[in-house]
Amino acid sequence: LTFYGIPVEKEVTTRILMTTLCAIAGFLLPTYWLRNRMLKRQLKIFHDLPDLLDLMTVCVEAGLSMDAAMIKVCDDQQFKRSPLAREITIATQETRAGKPRLEALRDMGERTMVDDLKSFAAMLIQTERLGTSLAQSLRVFSDSLRTLRRQRAEEAAAKTAVKLIFPLVFFIFPAILVVILGPAMLRI
Repeated sequence: LTFYGIPVEKEVTTRILMTTLCAIAGFLLPTYWLRNRMLKRQLKIFHDLPDLLDLMTVCVEAGLSMDAAMIKVCDDQQFKRSPLAREITIATQETRAGKPRLEALRDMGERTMVDDLKSFAAMLIQTERLGTSLAQSLRVFSDSLRTLRRQRAEEAAAKTAVKLIFPLVFFIFPAILVVILGPAMLRI
């Protein structure tokens, strides 16, 4: 189809080359676009999880069950458009349909491919089996996620110094050198 969209006055080799390039681009671009969207969604889930857990902790401390707290948190205006809230809504609907809550949460972690959600499901399984306080477990898990988020931000900030070296050396330093040494060279 692309082969016939190329003007006839082009050579056959040019037409074949353009067709091949279009086919390769048509094969690779959707994969790249989808992977980019997936990574953005996972990052949004990673950033929303500690705040959502804090709100869930407040709901559990107020006396709501885990399922009711999850529903209440998903209805909050802050998380209305969040992909995490959508995933939690799917998990609660699966629970209402008869799937065990812990299995639904584990499936949610597998579906989103976010390690922190898998850890969240594992934490809830341990909390339920050992009989520890759900609110305390949620609070500790939320604090650990905040610490992890801060550490990742510090790591990214440390990497920026290394990334700035090459533009500084190749673009800014020569320009400064010309501005500083230019008048001196004219005098000499």
